[in-house]
Amino acid sequence: MDDNVLFISAYNSDHYKMQNWILRNIRQLFPSSREKNIHSLLKKYHLSFVASDGFLTSVDEKIKIETHYDYMHQKTTFSFNPKSTNNGKDAMFSLKGSGFYINLQHAQSVLIDDQYFKIQFIVWLSPFLVWINDRMYQIDSGAFMMNHVWFTIFEIIDYKTGKTLTKDDACSKVKNYNLLPVEKYQFFDEQQPVDTDLKISEIIYNTISGFTWELTNKRFRSEGYSFVHNTVVFSNHIENISDYFCKLINIKAPVSSVKDISTVETYEYYPQDGCSVISHFDSNEFNTVLYPVIILETLKL
Repeated sequence: MDDNVLFISAYNSDHYKMQNWILRNIRQLFPSSREKNIHSLLKKYHLSFVASDGFLTSVDEKIKIETHYDYMHQKTTFSFNPKSTNNGKDAMFSLKGSGFYINLQHAQSVLIDDQYFKIQFIVWLSPFLVWINDRMYQIDSGAFMMNHVWFTIFEIIDYKTGKTLTKDDACSKVKNYNLLPVEKYQFFDEQQPVDTDLKISEIIYNTISGFTWELTNKRFRSEGYSFVHNTVVFSNHIENISDYFCKLINIKAPVSSVKDISTVETYEYYPQDGCSVISHFDSNEFNTVLYPVIILETLKL
């Protein structure tokens, strides 16, 4: 994958402090006698899985995940223990879709100290469709809560061509998909699309907020929030990074100096306010670049 665009937003709710405490204690909230509740909520809100406190829960399965860190060699190993009695059939289904959780946890363990930057909650949404300017796109998205802030992450696939957006598809305000309103959206298991004027990140955030609201027995719900958007372009085909930044965010000159701050040889990392460019990476090892960049970008936000 030589060319891809990732959109990241940070949402800080005005009324989430108490709810965060509850989310960190999800096992106490939902003991085994009430597990059907969380499974039905995942289905209702189109969530493939939710992970917290060492447990990954999908619509059909709950799995305990033990994480082992080798800080000397910067390796992370995971062991999985299905908590149901279905002979692991659904567990294998859940594990196939758990890459977002596993890769994100590994990147966190390598790059940051979880005593100061703690990921409390990880969610992966089912794919959904959006219509923008009469064109249809598929959205693949996830989110995680770190230090009481929700970070939504999504990539956009042109539904007609089946290809993800490239560096030239996200330039200028008219192509800033962080800001463009959606005309309607539809999850694949729904019969009809929903009319809306929300942005893509707002659809993701509102979906998660609805889930956590019901998860806490409708006791806590966000009524206001602050947010910031960010665009990350992965491309090995940008000749002049400074010129591309000007084109990307429609400015005459970059706000700050453009320089590679990567400390590894596997990619070059050029951050700016509101956007970043990643270049000179091995497209065959894209995940080894993608998830460290996600962690670094959330720290920037």
